[in-house]
Amino acid sequence: MLFLLTLGVVWAHTDCSGPNHFSIPTPDGDEIGLHRHVAPGPPILVVHGISSNHRCWDLNEERSIATTLTAHDLDTWFLDLRGHGCAERKKDGSRPTTNRNFDMYGTIDVHTAIQFIQAETGFSQVAYIGHSMGGHVATAYLAEHGNEAVYALVVVGSPVDFGDLEFRFKVGRVGAFWGSGLPTLPSPWAANQAARFNRLPFSLDELFFAEDSLDSESRKEMYRTVVSPMSRGELRHYRHILREGELISHDGQRRYHDALVDFDKPLLVIGGAGDRVAPAPRVKPYFDLASSTDKTWVEAGTSQGFGHNYGHLDLTLGNDAPKEIHTLIAEWLIEREPDH
Repeated sequence: MLFLLTLGVVWAHTDCSGPNHFSIPTPDGDEIGLHRHVAPGPPILVVHGISSNHRCWDLNEERSIATTLTAHDLDTWFLDLRGHGCAERKKDGSRPTTNRNFDMYGTIDVHTAIQFIQAETGFSQVAYIGHSMGGHVATAYLAEHGNEAVYALVVVGSPVDFGDLEFRFKVGRVGAFWGSGLPTLPSPWAANQAARFNRLPFSLDELFFAEDSLDSESRKEMYRTVVSPMSRGELRHYRHILREGELISHDGQRRYHDALVDFDKPLLVIGGAGDRVAPAPRVKPYFDLASSTDKTWVEAGTSQGFGHNYGHLDLTLGNDAPKEIHTLIAEWLIEREPDH
């Protein structure tokens, strides 16, 4: 959700209680949130994108990928990275560091989540599903911790080619420069106001999802719940990536493309044919770079038999996502289940 910095962001309101919600401390003093939908099969870790939270995959029961995954006996764990969703504040009410970036998310937050899931389930490996920045976070995890704990990787709408930027990416880079002067970009008013209208002016809705891919009530629920504050650290990191034109660490010392070249586990990469945030040609290099002999590229659009040309958010929560995208992911994972 890279361009939410042009709209403003809003804190998410979601239920963070119950026996299947876990607030887990990270080694560096922050916290993550995990939300489990229990099933007897192998665990699946599901990760959100920038300025988002786990509700992008779990908007409601009808649109939750957990409904599809658990129907296939896949044990589903949604992650709220530090500063997002149920991890927006720590148990003591304080906020996590504003210098958080996806290096931290991958090397610390995801690693903490996987270790917790391993201990809870007894499985030594998980499958990883990431949307947008969630796919970038996966590369940071792999660069630091390797492939051993991941038996399959699914990335949805995660661009890795940032060369020769389109105008809207250049606007995003300027917005990241100005926005990174603040600790966070807390704009609940902007997103709540967006939910009041049927459509936003200047075709802003179409930046995030294809026309008619969300019904009116789901669109409102999305604006009110899915968006989380964007941090100064995230903005600075993405500004650096956009300036350098490739997926690199915050300090510029690690080229995350190399982690993909070393990745040899099953890989499914999905790009939206109508995605204006992460155009499919910028997502496909994720597939091209991986050395896996078991890898699948899908461009979700009418030319490939899908109901419409998918935009960025309807890949996870659109009207047709459960029957087309979620089912595709679940069936692909079932064919690649690991040993316990």
